[in-house]
Amino acid sequence: MSYKQIYLHIVFAVEYRRALILDTWRPRLHQYSISALEGRRHKVIAINSIEDHLHLLLGHWPSDPLPDLMRDWKSNCTVWINREGFTERPFAWQEGYAAISVSPDIVGRVAGYIGRQREHHKRQSFRNEITGILDAAGIEWKPEYLFTEPKDG
Repeated sequence: MSYKQIYLHIVFAVEYRRALILDTWRPRLHQYSISALEGRRHKVIAINSIEDHLHLLLGHWPSDPLPDLMRDWKSNCTVWINREGFTERPFAWQEGYAAISVSPDIVGRVAGYIGRQREHHKRQSFRNEITGILDAAGIEWKPEYLFTEPKDG
């Protein structure tokens, strides 16, 4: 018998950081995501989003490679959002994601942080948030590879 526990804090942004995730359908997005991820044997510990990005704290099932999981979830989620007609324009996630390992000792703290996204973003931009998360994890990053800044249109 092998025992594994891998916690990941994952962040996705809406393409062009458009403010498309609205309160009217946000709970359905979260429920869809939980169902899709748990259907692949992952455990969703926390999920929250604001208009232009989503945070997820996941107990990752190691037999499901993370790149495959992210590709499939983002693709299927995009199809679902567009089929449901939640947005006036076609919805898409930005390419890429941030995935940071989380120590079991701070899972509760990270879950709380994810739960407070709305309050948090009253004080801090997404760019400052994501660079702070990457810096705290010791991940080297380049500005040209960060999530793009918001665009109109």
